[in-house]
Parts: sequence; structure tokens; C-alpha cells
Amino acid sequence: MRIVRRSFLSSMAAALPLGLVDAQPRPSGQPIEHAWRDGRSFLTICWHSLEESDPDQTYLGVTSRRFVEQLTWLKANFYTPVTLDQILAARDGGPQLPPRAVLITFDDGYRSFYTQAFPVLKAMNIPAVLSVV
Repeated sequence: MRIVRRSFLSSMAAALPLGLVDAQPRPSGQPIEHAWRDGRSFLTICWHSLEESDPDQTYLGVTSRRFVEQLTWLKANFYTPVTLDQILAARDGGPQLPPRAVLITFDDGYRSFYTQAFPVLKAMNIPAVLSVV
């Protein structure tokens, strides 16, 4: 899983390990939560595939169990999954994004998105974006 902090105020994007570290520069001493209150900033988290046998936990895949644990952690820590439509509306002056907005994405169009990730996302009522190569 990759975590990327995005804002419409900056094109800054950085791949970070799970731990939710702020990737945008901010004035010294300003807490990360301040940047999330602008109603236009969001975090992007990208997975590639879910693999049950010998997953490459570094870059490509995680197990279904680990995926559920990660989504559960996000919800338990008050991160709000948002849709791409919500992000575009906020960019265009529409309703602001909720605090701790997070966009869930999957790259490359692996079959495991449909067979494993989609049922979990649906059950947890979490929107996601699938990018197919």
C-alpha cells in the first residue's frame, strides 16, 4: 500500500509507508490536523492487489485479512473515505471535503480487486477508484 497526501493547493505527492505522515511542508510547529481542515485536502491510499499466498507486502499486494485491518484502522481513526466526485466538487467550489478525507485507489486492474477487494469495500461501504492499465 502506498499513502499519498494530496492538496489542490500543491501538486506535492509522496509515497509513504503506512503511518500517515504529512507529506506537505507546513510552518514549523503547525500540527498536521490544521492542514486537513481546509476542506480541500485529502489523503490518497493506493493498493495494487490482494494476494493470499506469499503476498509482496512491500509494493504490490497484501492479504485480504491485512486489507480489512487497514480499512478498519482508517475508520477507527476517523478517516472518511470520499469519492472522486466529492474531490472534484470541492476543487470547483462545491461542498468541502470532510476532515481526514481519504481517497482509496487500486492501480493496474488486478483481478483481485473484483474478486477480493470489491466485496470488502462494498460490505464496509467504502468508495474506491480502480485505475486499469
